[in-house]
Amino acid sequence: SWTALGLCHAENEQDLQAISAFRRALEIDPQSQDALLAISVSYANESMENEALSQLEKWISVYNKDQNAFENAGQRPNMFSNYSSLDPNKFNQVENSFLDAARRQGGSVDPDLQNALGVLYNLNRNFERAVDSIKAALAVRPDDARLWNRLGATLANGDRTAEAISAYRQALSLFPTYVRARYNLGISCMHLKSYSEAVDHFLSALQIQRSPENSPIWSTMRSAVLRVDPPPTPELIDSLDSRDPGRFAAALNQHRSLKF
Repeated sequence: SWTALGLCHAENEQDLQAISAFRRALEIDPQSQDALLAISVSYANESMENEALSQLEKWISVYNKDQNAFENAGQRPNMFSNYSSLDPNKFNQVENSFLDAARRQGGSVDPDLQNALGVLYNLNRNFERAVDSIKAALAVRPDDARLWNRLGATLANGDRTAEAISAYRQALSLFPTYVRARYNLGISCMHLKSYSEAVDHFLSALQIQRSPENSPIWSTMRSAVLRVDPPPTPELIDSLDSRDPGRFAAALNQHRSLKF
């Protein structure tokens, strides 16, 4: 399905392609909760926070089986474009819809609702509440690799890098070829100045990707390579610029055997 294709793109660090697929899915079924939540995540990753919020507004209206709210969802003042700062009034309105739904749960926990709440709170940088929501979802679905990756990204956004790394490792133990989790793990290693380890994670992600020569991971890889010790040789930089994971891996092994 288009939703499955979109998730595959998202897992491979290709959000723009994912958005295109999710749009196709929503043309077929405008009320697909899976597609609405997934496209909101991809919009957020592309810094289109108001568009992400609009999709979450549609998601919660479908969740609440409120057809009238669904038809009115996504409307916002002209001053708030896709790339402008988050519309605070619309956010509060959507948050209230989510919290009303959560209160109706009573003592039970719906992992789908908590997962979506985690996405919502990431939009307004309330990372502590986002972490709590995602952990509540994980308590019910502990084998969900996407949830573990989302937890890791949320912890990282909240400057809790060591905890983020543990969450990414859990995601990868469940889904070893999860490119996004591998890439995110590399980013967290960079934050800890573990540049050599970051390079290894970025290389692993590139070796999994189907079209690595076009991957945006190379630009982040370059930032890590320029900071490794010993410093990169011209040969290593040339292999990096080739965008060939095999050639770069060979040059990296040779570089690490050098004695300075």
